[in-house]
Amino acid sequence: MPEMDGYEFGRRLKSDPTTAGVPLVLLTARTELDEVRLAEAGVAGVLFKPFQPERLAEQVRELCR
Repeated sequence: MPEMDGYEFGRRLKSDPTTAGVPLVLLTARTELDEVRLAEAGVAGVLFKPFQPERLAEQVRELCR
């Protein structure tokens, strides 16, 4: 994303009462991620590119339970 990274996007979502309760799944091509920053951003799951659509559906089902 040109103006912010996924960590910042997650932080903004979690700080907004309207979206704070929405589980965030990060889709990334990065192979190394900062676990602390993921937690701070409220990331509930991560998928790495390329990914299988079935895996995304699986994560969404798990997060909706």
